[in-house]
Amino acid sequence: LIAHENIAGYRTRDYVLNQLMLILLYRLHDYALQYSPTPYQDSLITLRDDIYLHPEYDWSLTNMASRLNISTRLLQKTYKSLFKISCMEDVITSRISHAKNLLTHTEFSIQKTSDTCGYRTLEHFCRQFKTRTGIPPTLYRQNTKNLRTNN
Repeated sequence: LIAHENIAGYRTRDYVLNQLMLILLYRLHDYALQYSPTPYQDSLITLRDDIYLHPEYDWSLTNMASRLNISTRLLQKTYKSLFKISCMEDVITSRISHAKNLLTHTEFSIQKTSDTCGYRTLEHFCRQFKTRTGIPPTLYRQNTKNLRTNN
């Protein structure tokens, strides 16, 4: 897929290549983990993959724990033990990463970007984005646009 996208020359080539590379790196990271397998390891890896592939889903602790048929406490403990990051922190990281890609490679409005990344309100998205990146989404888009036009 990466080779095909690289030579195909589609308008969204850079965005798709970036997403494929992220998936590849996360897969490699997951397989490189050298922890003794837990009964939930495969399920947690699948869950994490889904979090990064579908940041728009409602990734509440209750929903994730229910999906794995475990308690929220056990989910938090085993997820953090396996990935060295809390599951909710990972959800936020996946959403902000997706938002950065959308802001860089699409002309989506900030509201549509927020919705596409799974945020219920624009204000919450803007607040989290600024907390994580240090700048609001509109300024992030302007900065990346300026970088692309200068290169």
